[in-house]
Amino acid sequence: MILYLNDTYYEEAPGEAEVYKDKAGSSAAVLKLPDTYTSYERMELFYIGTDGDVVINGTGLMIQIAGQQARLIGGPEGERVYWNQRILKDREITVRRGDCILIGKVKITFYPNCIQIYADARDYSTILNPVEIKSLPFDGFPDYKRSPRIIKRVPSAKIELKSPPENEAADKGGLAMLILPSLATSAVTVGVGLMMGRGSYLLMSVGVTGVTMVVSIIRFFSEKKERREKNLKNREAYEAYLLKKRKEIYKLYLDEQESYNYNFPDIFKLNAMVHSFDSRIYERLATDQDFLVFSVGKRYGASAFSISLPEAGISAGRMRCIRRRQT
Repeated sequence: MILYLNDTYYEEAPGEAEVYKDKAGSSAAVLKLPDTYTSYERMELFYIGTDGDVVINGTGLMIQIAGQQARLIGGPEGERVYWNQRILKDREITVRRGDCILIGKVKITFYPNCIQIYADARDYSTILNPVEIKSLPFDGFPDYKRSPRIIKRVPSAKIELKSPPENEAADKGGLAMLILPSLATSAVTVGVGLMMGRGSYLLMSVGVTGVTMVVSIIRFFSEKKERREKNLKNREAYEAYLLKKRKEIYKLYLDEQESYNYNFPDIFKLNAMVHSFDSRIYERLATDQDFLVFSVGKRYGASAFSISLPEAGISAGRMRCIRRRQT
């Protein structure tokens, strides 16, 4: 790597190319650096310059790197310090991924987790821990091996919801229909007994009628309790059924959402795939129906799966409602 330096910027050339020297000017100084670099662990706070974590021979300045901020301490007096190939003028700079600084015969490139130093080992020293950075995203780069494409199908199931069980209702009249026949029979019996003067027969008939009435009342309340408990159990069972169906619907919704997000990733995911050299970049063929089809936004629409509800039966009340709507 050859650098052609002048008073305002420098040109970087992979070899001794005259075109770069012409751009920098005939008076440009020539600096040769190794094409290879050494990576070191990047600390949250470290110093570069005449002293500190990275000591550069022949310089009198200090640069503090704190997170994403670089601050120049002292100098540069009579020194050429370049930041991103331009002469450094500001004393405080924001450090971004890929930014580089050239001090003397040492070039340093900044990355989130490491720094890369292009220089001869005699021109600098450091106490930072060296790290091994994989220079290629994968073996054989940039030749991609197309793996079989995974297509997540959008679920198109049909969920059927059953109608709720009907509540058992008590007979019309209820307790009165059970008591009145017995009372009427007793009244007739008493009347006939009084007219005919049969007192013992009268008492026997009233007793039998009373027992019948007591049994009827007990049975009425017992059936009412059983009917209430049965309706409650039916309601609890139907609510549990609806909860189960709700989970099935929610799962289908998540599956459909996952299918769309996987088959058509948004712009941010595509950007991440490109920067990480993801193998999915080349998963589609020119013959695929969705070739060069991308997601550019979201819309509100019906889901792919459907829900069917049972049709309500025909009743007199429902017919009245239908006629009322028609009029």
